[in-house]
Amino acid sequence: NKQNLLPRPCKNLHRACLSCVTHFIFRMNGKALPERVIFCLDVSAEIEQTEFTSKITKEKLSRLTRMKHFLIQFVAAKQRLNPRHEFSIVLLGVDAVLYQEFTSDMSKICEKLEVLHPTVHILDCNFDSLFSFLCQYIEESSSRDSSGYAYRGVLIYSRSNVVPTFTDELPTLHVI
Repeated sequence: NKQNLLPRPCKNLHRACLSCVTHFIFRMNGKALPERVIFCLDVSAEIEQTEFTSKITKEKLSRLTRMKHFLIQFVAAKQRLNPRHEFSIVLLGVDAVLYQEFTSDMSKICEKLEVLHPTVHILDCNFDSLFSFLCQYIEESSSRDSSGYAYRGVLIYSRSNVVPTFTDELPTLHVI
């Protein structure tokens, strides 16, 4: 039943949550499904710009540093909700590239994020590559494992002067 796969907020949604997005639960036949979360991370050089100041240390922080910190907190929160959740990382440069396969091992995600560095300045962005890649990746992942996962994409885009484009002609766009 397709309607049961729509995310619904859980009963524990409250203001103290790390992120309300961690509290949306996909259900099938009344049971919460484990999720496969795909982080789509923009790695253009602009992500290294300093824009944040730590309230505690007064240290200047880059978007990349803040993004890594947020993602680690997000993964930890999702793991507390369901240890079967899995995470994957796709990098968005000129094209979308798989950086980390699905894993429920938080240390692998942390290691990959720790060594993540930006590329050069990228002056255009076409999401067709990302959408095509995600459709293919989700299809392949779900065909290898029939244990019933819900898929969630999280896009972190950091190019303030580049408006992404995409066409409406992707036949598999409805999968996302």
